[in-house]
Amino acid sequence: MTIPLESVRQELTAATQELCLADGMKPRGVVRRVGDGVAVVDGMADVRYEELLAFDSGAFGIAFDLRTDSLGAVLLAGASNVREGDGVVGLERLPELPVGREALGRVLDPLGNPL
Repeated sequence: MTIPLESVRQELTAATQELCLADGMKPRGVVRRVGDGVAVVDGMADVRYEELLAFDSGAFGIAFDLRTDSLGAVLLAGASNVREGDGVVGLERLPELPVGREALGRVLDPLGNPL
């Protein structure tokens, strides 16, 4: 049985047009070094200054020292769990702190969670 090459090409073209890889695909970095509350991360060239970062260990950080081949992230919650080789993803948002009557008189961590 022979399959016409043109029909295979048409089916492949139709299938690839339905794919949208941009949805859910985020640049992913790897922790190269950790120390003194700062993680050096490789492979995240598209991160913005002060962007919130999520580490595989559940920790969060803020991108500060942006370089062409790496970035320095100030570690926030869960900093003691971050290790070399951990994955990192940018959350594409800046840190924000909720304000209002509920926050009045409360002590909050850097992510706005009450202590």
